[in-house]
Amino acid sequence: MGAEEIHSSHYGKYDVVMINCIEHTFRAFATLTAAYRLLKPNGIFIFQERSVRYDAADQIFHPVRLSIHFFEWFLDMLYTEMYQFEDITHEMDRR
Repeated sequence: MGAEEIHSSHYGKYDVVMINCIEHTFRAFATLTAAYRLLKPNGIFIFQERSVRYDAADQIFHPVRLSIHFFEWFLDMLYTEMYQFEDITHEMDRR
């Protein structure tokens, strides 16, 4: 089901897990909006996404690559960080 197809009766009812999801969608902002709307009050949003430098074209295999700066802004604006992990592959993990 596409993010835009989620009925509003589901909003605010769930903890949400998104692991390497954005890179596989053509509607990244709709997907992030849906995750936000589905999250229950004081729920947990587990999020992990790859972040690749734009000049590293040989590493870009999926249709959507948003910058690490966008993800930091988005997550800091809407969520309280409980845990962050960064490893040598530069994947950004937040909960």
